[in-house]
Amino acid sequence: MKKIEVLPYDPAWPKQFKKEKKIILDCLGTSCLQIEHIGSTSIKDMPAKCDLDILLVIDDLAKADKLVEVGYDSRGEFNIPLRYFFSKNNEESKVNLHVCEKDHGFVPLQLCFRDYLRAHPDRAKEYAELKYEILKRTDAGKRHRGWISTYGIYKNEFIKETLRRAGFKDLIINFCMHDDEIEAVKFLRKNDQFEWNWENKNHIHIVLYRGADVIGCAHLEMIDGRPQVLEDFFDHASDKEKAQFDDWINRWIKLRFFKS
Repeated sequence: MKKIEVLPYDPAWPKQFKKEKKIILDCLGTSCLQIEHIGSTSIKDMPAKCDLDILLVIDDLAKADKLVEVGYDSRGEFNIPLRYFFSKNNEESKVNLHVCEKDHGFVPLQLCFRDYLRAHPDRAKEYAELKYEILKRTDAGKRHRGWISTYGIYKNEFIKETLRRAGFKDLIINFCMHDDEIEAVKFLRKNDQFEWNWENKNHIHIVLYRGADVIGCAHLEMIDGRPQVLEDFFDHASDKEKAQFDDWINRWIKLRFFKS
């Protein structure tokens, strides 16, 4: 079990971001549409793990592979379709780089959460206190389903409530991985006969959020090595929201399984 260490706020973090931003811009040039310092290291006086989180909005995800030329390791999508995750860990930089295109809901979500905490120091203080409280748990660093820590799970509800307070209503998609996402999918599928089996890797569920709340999911099955959409399930989603969800899923399938 990996130990999680949270450090007091370091005024050097914004300077490190500016340095890394220049490296990314020099690498990708005009393909960079936006580069933002996000996460706890971007919020003044917020204790954080020492990894910088950086959001890169790019004009074409396929161009992100060039980042390996400046020391980044590609880590795939993790839990969010159409968002690439890169990491850098050397003597000068420890960076988590999140890369997506401009219409991805990950962009406004991250900026909304960051900007709300920057503007509401009392809420930011609550977040800092929550982090230290979670770290008192002996299982804070335990990984669940191979990817998310107890530390991350216990922060999740705080993050969602903060987004609600901020009025965040944008759409975003995730692979169904959190316990609360699984429960939401079960609710959406309550009237059919599908039996949830987490271990069955041939079945994929992708969830659609409106703000902090799940309003839909898609069930895909791997057939001959490629995913096929079996069925969509929604809870009070508009036709426009359904169309956006379908577009994202089709783009994800094309990107992952039909590369030229």
